[in-house]
Amino acid sequence: MESNKETSKLRLGIIQDILSKRGSILDVGCANGIFLGVAIQEGWNGSGIEINQEMREVAAQVCLEGKVFPSIDEASGLYDVITMWEYLEHVIQPEDTLENVQHLLKPQGLLCLSFPNIESRTTYQKIINWEHVKPPEHLHYWTSGNISMFLSRFGFSIIGFRYFGFRWPLEARRKFGSRSDPKSCLWPVTSILSRMFKSLYNTPMKKEFAPSIRRLYEGIEVYARYTGRPEKTGT
Repeated sequence: MESNKETSKLRLGIIQDILSKRGSILDVGCANGIFLGVAIQEGWNGSGIEINQEMREVAAQVCLEGKVFPSIDEASGLYDVITMWEYLEHVIQPEDTLENVQHLLKPQGLLCLSFPNIESRTTYQKIINWEHVKPPEHLHYWTSGNISMFLSRFGFSIIGFRYFGFRWPLEARRKFGSRSDPKSCLWPVTSILSRMFKSLYNTPMKKEFAPSIRRLYEGIEVYARYTGRPEKTGT
């Protein structure tokens, strides 16, 4: 997979293309602050949320002018962008998380997510043997379809999806290994496949992808705009 910094630059570039401006950004589940560091270097006012104390202390060194909170409940103010990279699959109650986001995101603000794409698994056997199926660490499994329905409940409109992690080289790495972790004498196959399919590692951002394309990628990013809380209908 891409390095974390390279991935962060790609994601931030998409955000900047959508908003055409820089502003305030809250990275929920910011880990060691790599994405925050890239955003701050690009002129964003960055803050983070990280439950792990050790990671939080590392991120705080990157985010010197912002704040890194141990819980989303401690964040305040309104943000132009809230990111949750590889986060939403971990939380027990994603509904509670989205309700917090509603209070922290400006009207027409941007929510950005990423998570494993379970649609890349085509049979039950492949699903249960997939490395990303690992409860209790991963509690929810998302596709473009179910995340769209989920976000719409909280007043979000999908701008587009981006898929990453081309499946074939990743499967070869798990099976054969790599130069740093050879699992068999066939590990050079991984290097060959990675070079062959490097240009296909990411898709561009689009509103819809055909099922045949969605099944080829192990990761999915979602970019959605907050259009306001849906009105509750009475019974």
